[in-house]
Amino acid sequence: MLNDKVALVTGAGKGIGAAIARKLAAEGAKVYVHYRSSKESAEALALEISGIAVQADLSSVSGVESLLETIQEPLQILVNNAGLTNDMLVIQMDEAAWKAPFSVNLDAIFYLSQVVGQRMMRQKNWKHHQYYVCCWHSPQSWSSQLCCQQSCSTGFYSILCKRACKEESSVQLRRTGFY
Repeated sequence: MLNDKVALVTGAGKGIGAAIARKLAAEGAKVYVHYRSSKESAEALALEISGIAVQADLSSVSGVESLLETIQEPLQILVNNAGLTNDMLVIQMDEAAWKAPFSVNLDAIFYLSQVVGQRMMRQKNWKHHQYYVCCWHSPQSWSSQLCCQQSCSTGFYSILCKRACKEESSVQLRRTGFY
């Protein structure tokens, strides 16, 4: 059970993130329901699970810092679920269309893992749970960004897992969706 544990689920306003938030709440955790633009559904979910809806754009360090300033209590669980995709052919993308998903799908997991990880390490007997959750589509001509992000995130979490073993914590990698 997760009684007295505090969780942050990014991208929890809908879909997989909302399901994770419900599950954590059902197991007793206090859940911060993060959203970028799906305010109504995030607030409804927070009300449903007695959680707290928090808004932030995770594509920048300042957005991550703003989010974490909103949360005034120690976190024991971080679920990196927020994701962004541009489903278009590489030949149709400009540089901004290429970079935008990386800022959420990769940069945000680094920023959050770094800052929240430092906070968690200062806590006694902490458990650091991270789930990288994103729908990976079957290889199509437009899935080049997702393939790159999947490879990078897997490597990132592999390193976190090795370090977590030394710290007696746990980092969990979960992928859902279509492959």
